[in-house]
Parts: sequence; structure tokens; C-alpha cells
Amino acid sequence: MNVDTDTQFAYLAGIRDFVENKKAYLQAQVGNPEGADKPNKKYYDPRVWVREGEKTLAARVKVACADLGNVGTYSAPFHLSIATYDFGVTDRL
Repeated sequence: MNVDTDTQFAYLAGIRDFVENKKAYLQAQVGNPEGADKPNKKYYDPRVWVREGEKTLAARVKVACADLGNVGTYSAPFHLSIATYDFGVTDRL
């Protein structure tokens, strides 16, 4: 298993699938199957298709963690607990 290569491909797969599924919406800024005057910004906005890549990457990481037997094995050291860690916020108030 090459986790780096597998996660890179998983990231690409999410973006690739989004582009294939939304091809009609990615041809121009305005105009799509819903109408000639309908905007497409919510489809070509990078935050949208990058998020699809992030979702497939996260799913692949979960599989890798399960395969490597490290699901549910992390225990945060006491000194890093959010309840005890001082982020220095209070001295700036």
C-alpha cells in the first residue's frame, strides 16, 4: 500500500467525477441545462470541486487507517487535552 499515491488518486477521483457529472454546467459562466440565463458560479467555484476531492481523499484515508489497524488507537497525552491546554487567549482579553 502506498498511502501517498492512493490519497492523491482519491483526491483526483473526486474532482474528476465532479467535472464529469457537471460538464454541462462548466462550459460557460452563464447558461446550462436549466436555462440560457442561469449562472454556473456554484459549479465552477474552486471551493466546490476542491471539496469533492477532499471528501474522496478523506474516505480513502479512513480505509487506509482501517487497513493499517490504527482506527481508535490514538489517545491524546494529558498535557495536550483541550481542557487543560492554555491557548493564551485570556491574557489578550
